[in-house]
Amino acid sequence: QACPVNFARRTCGSSPEVAFKQLAITGLVQRIAEITNSEASTKSPTWKETNVEELYPFFGLFLLAGVLHENKTRVCDLWSAKEGRPIFNSTISRNRFLELLLYIRSDKRTDRNPQDKLSPFRNVFEEIVTKFRAVYYPENELTVDEQLVSFRGRCPFKVYIPSKPGRHG
Repeated sequence: QACPVNFARRTCGSSPEVAFKQLAITGLVQRIAEITNSEASTKSPTWKETNVEELYPFFGLFLLAGVLHENKTRVCDLWSAKEGRPIFNSTISRNRFLELLLYIRSDKRTDRNPQDKLSPFRNVFEEIVTKFRAVYYPENELTVDEQLVSFRGRCPFKVYIPSKPGRHG
């Protein structure tokens, strides 16, 4: 059986871009581009259509911000010439990033199930789970742990456990 390390060695080589594209679902990103273009063109007459080649760096910047623990940093600070990181400026303009962030959609509002709170994101979630199952094969010994992540936003999946350090998760 293959494990994720062997999968990565076999298919990804040394390029982070190849590794990212192996885990990203090209068909899903294409659908996101199409739905985003459809949604944005009805709301903004000046919308410049997006495509897969623009969305990969867009998603990559989100991942990079998380890796660098910049996920709570204001967007204008990420693109700042003094305090920001040059990779953000060299990847995509701040205004285009904000425009994509405003209009990006993964589903059509008319197709949503009102009883399913995960409906706006369900197709993305299911495709990512399917892809991860295809590329990860657990070996004989596997350790699973849990983590409660502090969160104070509005989400129907919140859990309150007073004995934990992050009570709201």
